[in-house]
Amino acid sequence: MNLLFVSNSELNSFTNICYCVLAMPKHVKWKILGNREFHKELISLFGQDRFVHIPILKLKEHIQDEHIPFEFLATLSEKHIIIPTDFQSLKFISKNKKNFKGHIVCRLMDSSWLLYLDDKKNMKKVAEDCGVRSPLEYSFTKSSKLPSGHRLVVKPHLGDGSSGVFISEDKEQAVDYYEQLTPENKQKHIIQDFIEGRDFYYYGICYEGKILVSSIIVPGRFKHFGTYFTENASVDENAKKIVAHYKYSGPISIDYRIDKKSKEVYLIEINPRNGNNSYLFNVAHSNWLFELAKISENPATYTHTHKITINKWVCIFKLGMLYCFNKLKLYKVWGKFV
Repeated sequence: MNLLFVSNSELNSFTNICYCVLAMPKHVKWKILGNREFHKELISLFGQDRFVHIPILKLKEHIQDEHIPFEFLATLSEKHIIIPTDFQSLKFISKNKKNFKGHIVCRLMDSSWLLYLDDKKNMKKVAEDCGVRSPLEYSFTKSSKLPSGHRLVVKPHLGDGSSGVFISEDKEQAVDYYEQLTPENKQKHIIQDFIEGRDFYYYGICYEGKILVSSIIVPGRFKHFGTYFTENASVDENAKKIVAHYKYSGPISIDYRIDKKSKEVYLIEINPRNGNNSYLFNVAHSNWLFELAKISENPATYTHTHKITINKWVCIFKLGMLYCFNKLKLYKVWGKFV
């Protein structure tokens, strides 16, 4: 098996690539496609010969560019499976899949659907279409109708990692925060009820509306300390509805929150890509990028959903160790450990 991991930048995909290729089976050959200028740390770890240089600076600036020089593919003497490692590379592959002739391209949604599902402004419509719950949304143009007496969340409709999210204690705080935004930024924010409860991150690799690999992560309070894998039938069913409705193909991560009092499951956002924590599955002896490659090569081998899980306390211990290895940059030592 020959794999070609497409990477937009070291910032977005270093950790996922690093830990997944370190745990790759020995019979698998792999290379990374990207601009060498943005992957210096990966090059220092694995060497120049692991890289196929693409002569553009950022994939996100060329997602819809029909004039990208694809001559770099001529350097690949054997058929490769083309695998995205981040959102920009996923959109890039989706838009340019016809240019990867002679290779196996990871089955992905059309780029327009990827953009639709990534936009938090569409979550209310997604929830309605799929028959699932999402937090109530409000309009700032009717601020007098904002509910009193409970917390609200103001957040940008694009972006990830909770960047730019503001949680208010009441509607006055929410309105004050909104009024401080520039006119342009006001158009880029939404306001919702804040759901008091616990986060659940659902990860899946899908093929034509079916989930072939899945896992649920409960995030810890600090980095990965206290993070563990779990199973939750309600979250599972919720994710299946979304994936089936859109006949989704490719990697996906879906953020949920379970209400502390009612125990109802709320859809918070969809990330149509490998999640930021995909590499954590190594602690359960499962390799997310390798699973994605196997499904791309032959999805028929997955006769039922493969659920990635591990004992809660073993997981917490291993992820604590992973955090320490990561801070000390002992990547290859961790690779031997797992």
